[in-house]
Amino acid sequence: MVAGVVRDLTTYEYLPLTGDLGSVTDPLGNEFTIDYNLRGMVESVTRPGGIFETSLYDELGRLRSNRVTSTSSPSTRSIRAKYAVRR
Repeated sequence: MVAGVVRDLTTYEYLPLTGDLGSVTDPLGNEFTIDYNLRGMVESVTRPGGIFETSLYDELGRLRSNRVTSTSSPSTRSIRAKYAVRR
């Protein structure tokens, strides 16, 4: 705060080639970055505090797994998805 002025600004940056959201910086200066695979699907998200999320997809573009890890905690959250073929 400067002389009674509150700064409440969130910054969004987009990737020049695709126009996809590349990063977000919140009013506290925390940065979130997003990476995409060649199909344009979110492959990883880096969050403040050393939190890292990765997603893998199958050949049809369906989510196969999602994993969240943290450099500040030994715990990991993982999700695996399986799909049945419908005939």
